[in-house]
Amino acid sequence: MDFARIMPGINEAKVYSRIVMTPQNAKMFLKTMEDNIKRYEKQFGEIKVLNNKEQNIGFTP
Repeated sequence: MDFARIMPGINEAKVYSRIVMTPQNAKMFLKTMEDNIKRYEKQFGEIKVLNNKEQNIGFTP
């Protein structure tokens, strides 16, 4: 997984952190995230995901 910063008006992103996992660890991480999201949504309601037309990354290019 790469964690990068995207700046408005710049077509490139700079990677600040990289996490390398085995396939087994990646699958365990996925399961943990799914379990945590289910718990969160049970307590606070469904997390809404915008479609591509509505979605931007906090700024308008």
